[in-house]
Amino acid sequence: MNFVVIVIDGPARTGTSRLAEKLAEHLGIPRMNTGELYRGVALIAKWTNRNIYSPEEMAEIAATIQFEFEHGSVVAINGRTVTHADLRSVSTTVAHIAHYPDVRKYIREWQLQFAEQGHCVLEGRDLGSSVFPHSPFKIFLTCDDVERARRGSNDEGRIVTVEELHERDLMDAERDHSPMVCPADAHCYDTTSTSVPELVSAVELKLKGIPEVWSKLKG
Repeated sequence: MNFVVIVIDGPARTGTSRLAEKLAEHLGIPRMNTGELYRGVALIAKWTNRNIYSPEEMAEIAATIQFEFEHGSVVAINGRTVTHADLRSVSTTVAHIAHYPDVRKYIREWQLQFAEQGHCVLEGRDLGSSVFPHSPFKIFLTCDDVERARRGSNDEGRIVTVEELHERDLMDAERDHSPMVCPADAHCYDTTSTSVPELVSAVELKLKGIPEVWSKLKG
C-alpha cells in the first residue's frame, strides 16, 4: 500500500474516536470511525425488527448495507439520514453483532476501500492486529476503568458501569474472529489523565521520528 494508514485501537471509552478525529484534523487527512459501521448494521436490524442474535440475518444486512460519510462519520445508511443519537441508540446491542465473523468480513471491505483512497486515520478494535497488520504506525490506547465509565456515562446520558465495560472488553477480546489485542509493534498510550491535544503532540513526535512515514504524510 502506497498510502500511510494510521490505526488506533483500544477498548471502549479509551478515547480512540476523539484521538482519531483530532489527529486526522491535525495532519490534514481523512479519518474513519469503524465502530459506526457496526452500529449501522445494528441500526438496520432495529429499524427492520431483525433478530440480532442470528448471525445469518446480521450477515445479510452487512452484505448489502450502503454508507454515506461526512468528515469520517456515517451520515446516511441505505439512503436514510442518521444522526449521532441514532448510532448511539444501539450501544447495548452492537457488541453482539460485531462478534459475528461474516459481519466483520463485510465491514472489513468498507475499511479497506477507505484506506485505498489516500493517507488516513482509522480507529477501532482490531485494525492493527487484523485489518491492517502492515500499518506503519499503530496506536493502542488504555484507560483506567473508572474513568472509562465516567466518560461513557457522560456520552450516553445514562450510567455506564465498570462491569458493563468489562463485559464489552471480554466480548471484544475473546471473540474467535479478529479479537481485540494490542499489536506487538503498537505505540501504547494511557489516556486516563492525558488530554487529547497532549496525545496528538505525542503521536506527532513519534511520527516525526520515522522519516519514511513522516515524509509521505507531509510530501
